[in-house]
Amino acid sequence: MPTTKIEKKKQIKVSEQVKNKLKLIVKLAVTGLAMWLVSTKVDLGEVAVAITKAHPGYLLLALLFFVLSKVVSAVRLRYFFREIDVHLSHIYNFRLYLIGMFHNLYLPGGVGGDGYKVYLLNKESQKPVKKLVSSVLFDRISGLVALLFLALVLSYISSIRMIFNEFEVYALILLILAYPGYIIITKKLFPGYHKNLYKTSALSLLTQNMQLVCTYFLLRSLGVENQILEYQALFMLASIATIVPITFGGIGVREMVFIASYQVLALDKGIGVSFSLLFFAITALVSFSGAFLRAKTKGKYEVRNPKDEVELS
Repeated sequence: MPTTKIEKKKQIKVSEQVKNKLKLIVKLAVTGLAMWLVSTKVDLGEVAVAITKAHPGYLLLALLFFVLSKVVSAVRLRYFFREIDVHLSHIYNFRLYLIGMFHNLYLPGGVGGDGYKVYLLNKESQKPVKKLVSSVLFDRISGLVALLFLALVLSYISSIRMIFNEFEVYALILLILAYPGYIIITKKLFPGYHKNLYKTSALSLLTQNMQLVCTYFLLRSLGVENQILEYQALFMLASIATIVPITFGGIGVREMVFIASYQVLALDKGIGVSFSLLFFAITALVSFSGAFLRAKTKGKYEVRNPKDEVELS
């Protein structure tokens, strides 16, 4: 008998579920392997002691600046949504952002939260999925360019530049061309997103700088007074490596980068791992707040004309 359209849809749905489960299993396996490798290189008992002795005042300041960085990041995303006439109130936008962070922690691919936002906004605003995905994608690209730019700047003003070796010239060219290239490509190929390009770029830099302040306080909480720039630069380079979502929240990847670099840079690998795990803990803590929020609230979803509003109920 020929397969009906309904049966085909069911088959596609089942195959997608199997694919997502396989991604989850792979992600769990890679996370476990990465943490096992870390445990073979570092005394996790010493790491645990260092974390428990971390200065609570500095930890609170780190948490504060991390939250502020996410507020700014959410504002940046709101600008990208406005480019396609999707107008969100600040409160509702930040609520969606936190819920997205929570889903990103565990959903396969590391972009599950973005997919959730696209699904909900498509349902409420009837905007094409393609446009919503483009906005979310450009938001991520904007953040990546800022991350890469600041990582290279910190590398060049610290001893991290030693790891570039013969690639130092190429890294310098990348540093110089990062923002001009991003701006030119966006204006030429994606003119719909150039209206607030400078604003979103500035917000991306502000977001990453706030996270640098966060990492500064994390390092101070562990008693680090020297080579702070080196730890920060290496952390930002490691953060670029976590963009490929092969582990949960990047856990294991940053730690491996610190371990692989400690001999060349004479950094304390125990401090590096403790620092990285504390950052993950703060990320997870803020992300879990999204588990207690509902997407549909009494807030407003604004459609094109700010005076024309639809209740989310």
